[in-house]
Amino acid sequence: MSAADSRTKDRLPLPLGSSVDDRYELLSVLGVGGFGVVYKAKQETTGQLVALKVLRGGNLNLEGSVEAARFEREMKLIGRIKHPHIVRLID
Repeated sequence: MSAADSRTKDRLPLPLGSSVDDRYELLSVLGVGGFGVVYKAKQETTGQLVALKVLRGGNLNLEGSVEAARFEREMKLIGRIKHPHIVRLID
């Protein structure tokens, strides 16, 4: 494991292999951003591979925050996009 991989692993809000809401199994990390991590995950009921964005709790107070508003806007916009080369919003 490289030093960069080790630093990324330390910043994960949830460990790989864990289950989210008994619906998604976390398989790998696709990206790490300012206040969240995007995982490659498997939807338990269908076996479908998905991208799952998880916000880091830490010291962020998301309720009523700029970050929460940004996340809500992002989800609304993503939900409206329909294209074969863009991941669709499931949940």
